[in-house]
Amino acid sequence: AAPVTGTIAAGAFEWGGQTHGLANPDKMHYAGMAWVKFQHKWNPGDSPSDESGRIGQAHAQNFKVLMSVPGPSHPTSIDYAGYISYLTGLASQGVDGIEVWNEMNLEREWPANDINGASYVNNMLKPAYQSIKAVNPNILVISGAPSPTGYWGGCGADALAGAGCDDWFYLAQMRDAGAASYMDCMGIH
Repeated sequence: AAPVTGTIAAGAFEWGGQTHGLANPDKMHYAGMAWVKFQHKWNPGDSPSDESGRIGQAHAQNFKVLMSVPGPSHPTSIDYAGYISYLTGLASQGVDGIEVWNEMNLEREWPANDINGASYVNNMLKPAYQSIKAVNPNILVISGAPSPTGYWGGCGADALAGAGCDDWFYLAQMRDAGAASYMDCMGIH
């Protein structure tokens, strides 16, 4: 396939750290960090306004905020509409970036019968991107980071390891489903 090309963001390289409570912002600034990453393990019914305190605190400390939003462990199904609604609410709270799910190539993070990069793109990444950008086109949308693995030789299931896809195979599925059009950057581990 032909390579996907696009624009590259201009400006200085910025970095940050993940924390739960932003207990040491002075040390983060001393280290040159401009971003703080918070993670919220989403469950249906969660309110995005519950994150307003952490977002406000980080902004008050002059940090940009990245929210990573995985779902519950070992899901058997996903309420895509509820999840997208949650991310839309986070976008309204003023975050600067949102990571859409996490390790969706493993059974512990995604329904075992639906582990497929195209399913992730079409059911979650694409509608999340469109919804977030409708709130604020400047919010960075980051794809979930697949778990690095070469265990399955593509995709498969194992009695001990459960179901999953190798990251390289899963990323190819995402690519083939048009993921590059629905993210500003790729999450990696």
